[in-house]
Amino acid sequence: MIDNKWFCEPNEQRESWCFLFLQMNDHCVICRWEVGYGNPTMLVRKVTNRKSREREIIKELLRELYYCRKESITLITYGYDVLSMLRTRIILLDIEDTSLHGVKHISIEKLLEEYFLLDVIKSSTMLELAKKMNIRQDESNKVQLLWHIFLRIGPMLPTGVIS
Repeated sequence: MIDNKWFCEPNEQRESWCFLFLQMNDHCVICRWEVGYGNPTMLVRKVTNRKSREREIIKELLRELYYCRKESITLITYGYDVLSMLRTRIILLDIEDTSLHGVKHISIEKLLEEYFLLDVIKSSTMLELAKKMNIRQDESNKVQLLWHIFLRIGPMLPTGVIS
């Protein structure tokens, strides 16, 4: 039996990680986001944006990220450029009184590049990677897909990489 002690031993409702999926349109405008809070056992809850204008979409997301920072919840994204895109849009839209200081971020792409054979596992999208890893999930639930990918690669990483 594989020992899953690389995770802490959380209660069922503990929010150990925050999985973020950010969607941009062809003009590099953030049009949608999904956040899922999870632990090694389950995705505890999912939050999606309820606004339609980019400025309000970003402000809602920043409130979620503030919660992550305040609760010391690690943010996990598929791409390592997700936070760069968010920072860029915040600057271009002149959204004031925002900060991403203290948000701990882990990128699945970066973990794959550093700890796995890229020619075997490299994929251009999160969905392609999930298919290569034989993860069969609802493709519309991006944060659940991200959670499954993270659970699959996490036990293969050296101690301390994701803590």
